Amino acid sequence: MNTLKLRCIVLEDEDDIRNWLVKKLQQFPELEFVGEAATIDEAFRLIASTKPDAAFMDVKLIGGDAFTLLSRFQANGLLIPYIVMATGYLVCAK
Repeated sequence: MNTLKLRCIVLEDEDDIRNWLVKKLQQFPELEFVGEAATIDEAFRLIASTKPDAAFMDVKLIGGDAFTLLSRFQANGLLIPYIVMATGYLVCAK
């Protein structure tokens, strides 16, 4: 039986968090880990070249944020993978 796997990448600028997340994702046989990046430019090239199904992405990356990256894909007519967004920032409204 040949099972399709969800091809995924990790976009995170903090090494320890990125390594932890990659290690956790690799424990799931349904996922195929195809790359990682720490900067906006690396992330753009990685997504454009590997065409993953999903990206586990920090909101803030070196060189910009996730929204800038997504806008860049849209402006270039490239497909955007499913996004699982995470952040370590605490936002408080007054």
